[in-house]
Amino acid sequence: MKLPTGLLADIPKVNRVFTLLCFASPPIIGSAVSFLFNGGGAVCAYNVARGRVKLSDIREIRLISFLFLAFVAVSVLAAFANGSALRKPTELLALVTFALFPVSYAYWSVSRKEEIMWSVVWGAAIGCMGGLAIAVVQMILVPDERPAGGAGNPLVFATVTVVAVSIVVVGILLSEQRKRGLLAAAALCGVVALILSQSRVPLMMLAVNALLLFVLFAPRGWLRRLWVPALALAALVGAMIATGAEVPLLSARFEEAASDWALIREKGDYLSSGGIRLAIWEIGFEMWKEAPWLGHGRGYAAEELGRRLVEQYDISRSFTHFHNFMLQALVQNGIIGFVSLLALLGYGFWLAIRTIRSADDKTRLFGAMMMLIVLVTYTGSGMTNIMFGHDILDAVFMVCMVPGVYLAVGREPRLTPPAAAP
Repeated sequence: MKLPTGLLADIPKVNRVFTLLCFASPPIIGSAVSFLFNGGGAVCAYNVARGRVKLSDIREIRLISFLFLAFVAVSVLAAFANGSALRKPTELLALVTFALFPVSYAYWSVSRKEEIMWSVVWGAAIGCMGGLAIAVVQMILVPDERPAGGAGNPLVFATVTVVAVSIVVVGILLSEQRKRGLLAAAALCGVVALILSQSRVPLMMLAVNALLLFVLFAPRGWLRRLWVPALALAALVGAMIATGAEVPLLSARFEEAASDWALIREKGDYLSSGGIRLAIWEIGFEMWKEAPWLGHGRGYAAEELGRRLVEQYDISRSFTHFHNFMLQALVQNGIIGFVSLLALLGYGFWLAIRTIRSADDKTRLFGAMMMLIVLVTYTGSGMTNIMFGHDILDAVFMVCMVPGVYLAVGREPRLTPPAAAP
């Protein structure tokens, strides 16, 4: 890749700082990550349009770029076909985040991989520590509410914290001895913040990510770096199970889930967290059958969901999503939208796993692991919560995928310092 070094000499520095801010901000100042990514994407698009930065010619990058753009195009087509774009055109703005992948990649890839990797790790570490600080303050000031960090929503806060903690743990596995202590402390802060949020599914996704790391890193012999904390954690969990001890905040939440389903089975009572989800799924399935191919559109689907909750279940609550990413895609954009989403996620999974199996250096392995972490976390959490359609979650997904794909399969450019002025 030939670069006009004088013009682009500062891009690697900008990308380092930009990456750090993108990964530090979600748990701390929430929607700032959306402004960062979309604003940065506009700058990237301008530079690509002016010819200062070129789109990638790597096959894998072109294919995943096509899948992102296809997902956007299909969503726009469905929105116009079902009339939702005509009723509320502003709902299409959320798709801009996904459409920015090719131009964001083009600009982000003008960087040194090692620098981007550590910007990601330390940004996530800052996010873990800052998120805990805000959660503690919220618990003190508003003790009757679940802490939501800077995200404004406990589930969103928990989801982005899971991603941050998992990334920091990968950084620990790939880092030098002197960095591991601080990174381990940051990861612990993130785990405590997650517990304080009292979010059940994100906590389970953190356990799934930990299992993935064990399976993928154990053959490489790198888990020896974590044997002391791993043994301590295993001993703690074993002691709690043996004694029947309860985990503060979390035990009550899991017991609540069991009681919710008991109320549904025995009394048909849907006025609980689990009951409302079941009611939403039943309504969503019926709505999908009414418009199977092109869906109802985002705005109308949310309005109709609220109306039917009152009419059929006497639940006066409003929701913007269906607490299941597959059902949400089917209701909003129909089968064509659902297929385009599955194609995007499926290729992302395949590319990450293929790279992990063949990675011959730390940056490639880290990039692929970051892709896999965000895909697993979003897919698992999206089974009972929201995946896309929230500005913070959309931006965090892209913030992980763009540099993740670059680190995993991208080519590092030959960067030279600008010539000294005469």
